[in-house]
Amino acid sequence: MIIIINEWPPVDRFRNTVLAGVLVRTHEPDVTLMSTIIEAFAKQTKRLFHDGVYVRDTLYKFVPLACVVDSVARPIIQNRLQYNGYYGCSWCYHPGKTVGRTVKYPIDM
Repeated sequence: MIIIINEWPPVDRFRNTVLAGVLVRTHEPDVTLMSTIIEAFAKQTKRLFHDGVYVRDTLYKFVPLACVVDSVARPIIQNRLQYNGYYGCSWCYHPGKTVGRTVKYPIDM
């Protein structure tokens, strides 16, 4: 997780980023682990949104805007099927079709 203060000018905003968290695993994360991490993140985020943090007499409130994950973690974060299953597309509810031995998401026109 990376924290960027959106209210600062772009030059300062991207020079002053904070690395807030990284999850490194040797195998894909399970739902229990990700649920634990997301619940803790949501709890802290709610507190930082409601209470905020004062920096140099300025109150900053935190709101998560984006989440950067790889294709293996994305369906776990979204609470969806894995990317290689039917209806597993992260961006839509396309059913997918079996092509050879894999599931693909062809565009139907």
